[in-house]
Amino acid sequence: MRTSHWLCLAALLPIQALAQHTLDVLVKDSLTDEPIPGACVAMDTCVYSDAEGRTHLTGIPAGGLNVLVSAGGYTPHGHYLMFPYNGPALIVHLCPSP
Repeated sequence: MRTSHWLCLAALLPIQALAQHTLDVLVKDSLTDEPIPGACVAMDTCVYSDAEGRTHLTGIPAGGLNVLVSAGGYTPHGHYLMFPYNGPALIVHLCPSP
């Protein structure tokens, strides 16, 4: 009897809560608007931007998460995003370090 209660509760969980989401990020220099290759885009682990400053993150759970973007010679920048995120690619402009 007890097992059937858990099965009923599990059936009520929204499918979206179990879904994995993605995020595209473009990292650019705030002064030149040029892409920054090798920038770290991190939630749990760091994913490095390619030669065009782009990253593609996968396996993101639903809910609110902090995204920290950093690169050598630049001031790190953080964003708080809610997933699922249905917006366009996140464009992050990093400022050169003083």
